Amino acid sequence: MKENIRKKIYQIVHRASRLSAGIPILNRRKYCNLCGKHSFFFMPYGIRSRVFKELDIIGGGRRKECGCPFCYSHDRFRWCYHLLKEHTSIFTGRCKVLHIAPEAQIAAHVKENKDCDYYTGDIMPGRAEYVVDVTDMQFEDGFFDYIIMNHVLEHIKDEKKAMMELKRCLKRGDMDPGMGMGGGINRVVSHMQEQEYD
Repeated sequence: MKENIRKKIYQIVHRASRLSAGIPILNRRKYCNLCGKHSFFFMPYGIRSRVFKELDIIGGGRRKECGCPFCYSHDRFRWCYHLLKEHTSIFTGRCKVLHIAPEAQIAAHVKENKDCDYYTGDIMPGRAEYVVDVTDMQFEDGFFDYIIMNHVLEHIKDEKKAMMELKRCLKRGDMDPGMGMGGGINRVVSHMQEQEYD
C-alpha cells in the first residue's frame, strides 16, 4: 500500500517536472549536466537508513531533490560525471577505460569519444560487457588509463584486495590526486593516498 502511494507520487512529480520544462519561467531552477535539461525540480531518490545519516555518506540515503525527471540520473551520477569531465580526458582524449557497474547516463557520454577504448564490467552476468570480479580481474597489469567505479567498494568484502587489483590494472602515474571526494576514480585515489597497498 505504502509502496503504491510512493509510486503514484513519483509519477505525478515526474509528469509535473516534465511539463514544467516547457515553461521558461519555471524550468531554470534545476539543471542536469548529464542530459543538459532544465527542470523546475528534481525527484526524491534513495533509501532511508540510519547508517547513511550517521556516517554522512555522499550519495547515500533519501534525498528530496535528487533524480532528474528526464534521464533519471541522480546526484552521485552527476557529481561523478562532473569530476570525470573536469579532471580526466575520458570524454575527449585517447584512453582505455574500465567502467565497473556502469551508469547508463555516464556510459553514453564515454561512448561518444571515438578515441576511447571503453570496457564495461560487472560482477553480475548480463549487466555489462565483461563479468568482472574487482578482487581478481582478468586484465593485464597497467592496462587501463582510468577505472570508473562509483559506490561499489562498499559492497566488496575484501576492499584491500580490490584496491590492489585496481592499482595493478591502472597505468602508473595517471591518477589525479585532486579528485579527493565522492565515488569513482577519486575514491581509488583517496584510498591509495591514505594507505599503501603494496
